[in-house]
Amino acid sequence: MTKILIIEDNIETQFLLKRVLMPIYDIVIAEDLKSAATLVESSAWDIVILDRSLPDGHGLHLCHKIKKLNLHCS
Repeated sequence: MTKILIIEDNIETQFLLKRVLMPIYDIVIAEDLKSAATLVESSAWDIVILDRSLPDGHGLHLCHKIKKLNLHCS
């Protein structure tokens, strides 16, 4: 099953994404960069949906980290 990591702090957006994607995909949600970074390093993900504006920083910083790990981020 396709694994999707959603990095989003807005509850309504999380709910919408889970409702649409959960019947088909394995979904994990992180609400901040710290927990997202741990998840990115500890598991392989098919898709990462990344919010740019998070409570503990800018999402593009994590995108750069994903690129350094030789994962694709666009």
